[in-house]
Amino acid sequence: MYHLGLFRTTVIAAVILCLPSVAGAQSARFFIDGAGGVALPTGELNKLVNPGPTVGLEIGYRLTDRLSLRLNGDLQDFVGTSLSGSVTRGPDMRVSHYAAGFQANLLRSRNYDLTEKRWQLVADVGLGLARFSSDKFRSLDDQSIEREFGHTYFAAQGGVRLAYVPTRRLSVYIGGKALQTFTRKEHTTVLAAIDPDRLQPFGSALTLPITAGLSVKI
Repeated sequence: MYHLGLFRTTVIAAVILCLPSVAGAQSARFFIDGAGGVALPTGELNKLVNPGPTVGLEIGYRLTDRLSLRLNGDLQDFVGTSLSGSVTRGPDMRVSHYAAGFQANLLRSRNYDLTEKRWQLVADVGLGLARFSSDKFRSLDDQSIEREFGHTYFAAQGGVRLAYVPTRRLSVYIGGKALQTFTRKEHTTVLAAIDPDRLQPFGSALTLPITAGLSVKI
């Protein structure tokens, strides 16, 4: 969990460093976002772990008034669920997503007037990698061996957020993402062996972070 604390500190520091630039040029091209909330596992992963905290950091560059390039990272920490047999619970799991993609403001027009229109509806899509890392665990078939699950996979993501814009440089938002990881069944067999009566190997994993955040133009 110490990575989450470090991640939060990095987000806060970045926002503080950006604030002095508020008096700068009117058309800021770069922006930085920080968000936190809860991540919901789905499918077979939901049988293995419980919902957990998530934090995200994003850096972007505005190409036009409506379209931006973005780089982002999301950390999700899940606690193992209670399982049957001699295993008290599943392993704790950390899922780290890193992606590059595009972000589009669906409401903003060329004649955008901040005094009359303070709301934005923003959608984003991206491709990247996801890293799964677990703590040590034992399977029901062999309690003498401690195992760990650690693999990196191709991943895709998409999301939408509703933002309120109190100033030209600052916005606050709530939103959700769908983070899809293309795992391999031959890898997740070791996880299914923790409780074969309940768990199955899975070839994909979908998590749904729901967050609130802050965006600063720099």
